[in-house]
Amino acid sequence: MYDEFDQYITEFSDENSKNDFWYDVGAVKATEILSKFSQQDWEVLFNEISNKTMGWKHSLAYCLDDANNINELRALFMLIDTDDEELIELCVDSLRSFVNEDNKQLILNNTGLIENIRKKVNDSGHATRAVFADFLQRLND
Repeated sequence: MYDEFDQYITEFSDENSKNDFWYDVGAVKATEILSKFSQQDWEVLFNEISNKTMGWKHSLAYCLDDANNINELRALFMLIDTDDEELIELCVDSLRSFVNEDNKQLILNNTGLIENIRKKVNDSGHATRAVFADFLQRLND
């Protein structure tokens, strides 16, 4: 499954290829492929993630939204450790769906992440600030 997923999102990982098809259809199919991952597929993804292009990482972050899948949360933690502002925003947007009783403490234990988001809130544009503030609020509830 990993190879199928990798090939599929690689087709969309070029910034110029991001279009309505990706957001309307492509990301849904990529998410469906992810839902069929075995633990071995996840391990391959974890081993390969650092070698992928930023566009590929953006596509992956956009597809991670299953709060019941600890592997998806782990992938987001790996992805968010970056200087790429867009990837950070995508990860935080996805992380908002992971804030639940099972995952909340895991997220809060990532103090570097929380502190980084708090610093970025005031320096972000309006839409990004709203995403970051919502994420932090969900953690405080």
